[in-house]
Amino acid sequence: MLYLVFGLMMLIFLVFLNAGIKFTVYLVYSSGDGQIKVQLTMLNRIHREQSFPIGGMQFVMSKIASARTSSSISPIRMPLMQSIKIITIFLKHIYIQEFRWHTIIGTGDAMYTALSIGSLWALKGMLISDLTFRSTSKTVIVNVQPDFDNKRIYSDLNCIFRIRIVHIMLIAIHIICFKIRRYINGYTTAGKPQPSH
Repeated sequence: MLYLVFGLMMLIFLVFLNAGIKFTVYLVYSSGDGQIKVQLTMLNRIHREQSFPIGGMQFVMSKIASARTSSSISPIRMPLMQSIKIITIFLKHIYIQEFRWHTIIGTGDAMYTALSIGSLWALKGMLISDLTFRSTSKTVIVNVQPDFDNKRIYSDLNCIFRIRIVHIMLIAIHIICFKIRRYINGYTTAGKPQPSH
């Protein structure tokens, strides 16, 4: 009887680990308010919304660009490489049920608007190609629309994906190992190396 209960509990535990959790991510950017709005929904019940000023995002992207071009292992470059590794593992284990990315762009000049449209199509093509290569995707819809009458940028991204609980635990273990490795190497949470003594 004891072995039967233990086997049943193990079966329930394995089913729990293999259960998938559904996430919905919605991002909106408009040049009018200069903010990126992010909405996250989990299991169609838990909702979280956050806004980020575009100026802060530009600062972060400039730091990332400088870290990529740097030849030495800096406090910024080290977490960047580890973050890319964690994102790669994350993409490998998710199933993208639906991915929609719509963008409207207008520069006020017809020629520059057309050039911007072409460049944005190329950028989206590379990103979508890498996304579909690293993960399993079902529906991917990408659109770029020109606005020849106004000077504005508007973009919204809607992504619905599923990931198993066991893979969430695996990613959490990678993040914990990354934090421990940074602590052992003498880096604080602020990204500054601590003195060896």
